[in-house]
Amino acid sequence: MKKILFIFFILAFSTQIFSQWTSMNGPMGAQLRCIYTTPGKIYTGSANVKFNYSTNDGADWINSTAGLVDNGVFSIIKYGSNIVIGTNSGIFYNDTNISANWTATNNGITNFSITSFCISGSKIMAGTYGGGIFANDALTTFWYYLGNGLTNQVVTSLHVNGSDIYCGTYGGGMFKSTNQGFSWSEINIGLINYHISCITTGGGNVYCGTYGAGVFKSTDAGASWVQINNGLFNTTIMGLSAPATKLFAATQSGVFATFNAGANWIQFNEGLSNQSLTCMGVSSDKIYVGVEWAGISVRNTAEIISVNNNTSALDRSFRLNQNYPNPFNPSTNISFSLDKNSNIKLSLYDVTGKLLRILKEGFFRAGEHDLQINLNDLGTGIYFYSLETPEGTLTQKMILAK
Repeated sequence: MKKILFIFFILAFSTQIFSQWTSMNGPMGAQLRCIYTTPGKIYTGSANVKFNYSTNDGADWINSTAGLVDNGVFSIIKYGSNIVIGTNSGIFYNDTNISANWTATNNGITNFSITSFCISGSKIMAGTYGGGIFANDALTTFWYYLGNGLTNQVVTSLHVNGSDIYCGTYGGGMFKSTNQGFSWSEINIGLINYHISCITTGGGNVYCGTYGAGVFKSTDAGASWVQINNGLFNTTIMGLSAPATKLFAATQSGVFATFNAGANWIQFNEGLSNQSLTCMGVSSDKIYVGVEWAGISVRNTAEIISVNNNTSALDRSFRLNQNYPNPFNPSTNISFSLDKNSNIKLSLYDVTGKLLRILKEGFFRAGEHDLQINLNDLGTGIYFYSLETPEGTLTQKMILAK
């Protein structure tokens, strides 16, 4: 009996440590741009192979194109008993089983490049790339324009939180409506980048991702923003989601998570075929990411846990220390420790998440290890170094001051 219990403990323990992203069987070759889930189904849109969906958790994919005009599908949402998609040729809808051809619903729309959707009460709202926002009350009726106060019409994202509607734009920052979208107010205090990529809410906070400046948080419903990038060494954010007490960010350097509302971020890339992510979707218990040219990867959200709250995982099996001195010029020391023999990779990145070089790679025995590096060939700035092992990845920030 004791032996059985011991084996069960080891299996449960190993599941926590070695859990990782699993690549789903497609849709292969797709440049994924959006992922949407309903119970039992996964829907995806791509820039090159239109709309695909799976009814068996990604084991098989069905490409549904009948009635669609162009190859790109950039936004998906469920509205009533329909699945609605946004394309560069306007809006189309189908039943949730995708049992018919796609039907266009564009009456009243003056800009057909659809980027985003949201549902506010009984109303569906569509953001466009350059034409503002349109709304409809039944899909088959007339779309009407909602843009009073929206000084930038290049809408990239829409998000509803209670009676508040948030709108992100490319170049104009953030806007908010408290009256069902009939008027909008600019809410950019504290933002240093007005190119918004995505929006989410959780734990009483509002979060927006940007192209190039990382993630910003508002604790006062958008009245002011603060940048929260500690440990987030790629600042191009392709997706945000905040289930329960966690916040996930999809970037072009993989997936990051924060468990303390952005005080610090931890990278979770184990199992990803590559780190160039294009979109994110979340179900009740899983998180899905689009991997450029490599389909979807999936992971249980319960597996992504805080290092500080997991006494049996990363902080116990290996550690990455802060470099010293820091700031430095041009040499510094990086030390790390392993509790057991392991293959490791120590990498250096710039602030955009670009890999600059591999500092050390190979098999290392358990114990303390110290490495002196010279960055005389690099300019003044902030850099990130990351220690990757089979059990996870830890990252630290360093400052080169010449």
